[in-house]
Amino acid sequence: MRIWNRFSLRLKLALWSVFCVFVIVLSIRALGVYGTYSYLSQYHEDNIRSHMELAALSLQDPLRNMDYLNLHKQAEIICNFSGISGVRIEDNNGQVLLERGELDGTYLEAPIQPGAPLGRIVVSFSREPLTQALMAVLSLEGIALALFLLAAFGGLWWLSNYYLSDLRALSSCIQEGACAMTEHYPGQDRQDEVGLLASTMKARDYELAVYQQELEEYREELEHKVEERTRELNESKLLSETILNSIPDAISLIDVNTFIVMDVNTSFEKIYGMNKEEIIGRTCFEIRSNKNAGCKDEEQKCPIVGYFENQRPMYYEHVMDWGRKNRRYVEVSAWPVIYKQGDRVQQMVRVERDVTEQKRIEKQRQHVEQIVRHDLKSPLNGIYGMAQLLEMELQNTDEQMEYVQYIKGSVHKLLHMINNSMDLHRMEEGTYRVQAEMVDLLDILANLHTEWQHLLSKKGLQLHTFVDAQPLSPGQTCPVQGEKTKLESMFSNLVVNALEASPSGEAITISVTKNTDKVCIDIHNWGHIPEEIQDHFFERYVTAGKKKGTGLGTYSARLVARAHGGDISFRSSEQEGTLLRIELPFAQAGDEDMPG
Repeated sequence: MRIWNRFSLRLKLALWSVFCVFVIVLSIRALGVYGTYSYLSQYHEDNIRSHMELAALSLQDPLRNMDYLNLHKQAEIICNFSGISGVRIEDNNGQVLLERGELDGTYLEAPIQPGAPLGRIVVSFSREPLTQALMAVLSLEGIALALFLLAAFGGLWWLSNYYLSDLRALSSCIQEGACAMTEHYPGQDRQDEVGLLASTMKARDYELAVYQQELEEYREELEHKVEERTRELNESKLLSETILNSIPDAISLIDVNTFIVMDVNTSFEKIYGMNKEEIIGRTCFEIRSNKNAGCKDEEQKCPIVGYFENQRPMYYEHVMDWGRKNRRYVEVSAWPVIYKQGDRVQQMVRVERDVTEQKRIEKQRQHVEQIVRHDLKSPLNGIYGMAQLLEMELQNTDEQMEYVQYIKGSVHKLLHMINNSMDLHRMEEGTYRVQAEMVDLLDILANLHTEWQHLLSKKGLQLHTFVDAQPLSPGQTCPVQGEKTKLESMFSNLVVNALEASPSGEAITISVTKNTDKVCIDIHNWGHIPEEIQDHFFERYVTAGKKKGTGLGTYSARLVARAHGGDISFRSSEQEGTLLRIELPFAQAGDEDMPG
């Protein structure tokens, strides 16, 4: 089989063709020999039978006369016939009268005198002469067949060379890769299968060449794009590193699962006095001096933990105490690194901003404000005293008395503002103590109604007050412990803000609800607090939509509420408007003051 597989297609085709011709000729000749042999054998047997029947006629007289000499002559004549090997003559009783030759072949017998048989003749004959003659013929035919097959093989070999030469040339051309260099493929002009194959191969090679050229162009373009993209990424990386290293804040990239530092900027290295190789691979809490406590520090909370607890970035203030002369105040926050929307946060950027200088400036400003507040009181007291002297000493007209009262009222209001600002400062520091007294919350709201009247009229607004879900009626009270002036200032700021934020023609609702241990005051208007300031609504200087707003009203109101042991919260949307909720504790008998 291995040798056969090494033969060329041309040789295989010629051998198979000769083999098929040989099988066909041999099959046809076998059938012819069989038929010829059968016919000649029957013909030979018929001749012997005819000869035997003639011999039987010639034996009638000798047998009837019992002429043995004549019987011997007739027997000799019969044995001399071609193919007869033996003869036997029997009488009517089956007795052998005469026997010549060997009776060992095929037997034929015939009666002597058919009407009244005198006996019978039995002859034995052989087909060997016929077989020898047939073998001689077959030998000659075999030689002729061999010569014919050789001639057929030669003819087929020549024809295969004529018809398969182009196919062989095409195969060699394809195998050596030389076809692509020529426009004419072997056999492409033929109209048969070889021509179809050559034309198909030429078309395929052309398409492959075009595709190869396109691939080469695409590869070059892709390489160019990769180089360009690599250059852009390198530039972007360099720009990002330049930007990060130019930021004075200490920035680090943290793995949220292990809290290991993965990268830092130059400011981080300078602040902590370590190089990047010493920092990367360590946890963020190990790097901070004296803070190897993981994320369990209750005083200085971890911004990464705070982000996952609140689902938003949180700002915390940490104190980095590296000695009295090297104490730093740091504002820390953490921001998630999101590579793909919906992926779980695996890394966060931790930002440490040194606010020591801002703290120092803020403290200095507060100190200056305290000095200014204190120093303003002396000239204001002088003005107020002079106004009192003018009121007592001079014979003033009604117009002059009005001027004097205006001066006294303005001075009194300014002194109250200065005192209130100083109290707010102590509330910020947590050192203010409320000078509590029993005050009626509903009375405070009623007294402030006159102050709000001009805004109600100007915008066409309505103000409704409810107590325990019922409209406010005369004689109702709601006692709380606190400082009346501070509570008046708090409600004045909050209600004025609600009036200014409400659309014209709408209603503002104040609902007072008495619970077991606290009083809830809900102030609702149909205005909407912008989304961008909701997270910082109670911080200083946060305002929106008011030309002269300072953003201090809600800030001071929350300080007052918390100083009284309560708090303020809100919710706001375009559909539901804005609802402020103030919670204050009920008045307890015997309360004299409340801690701030």
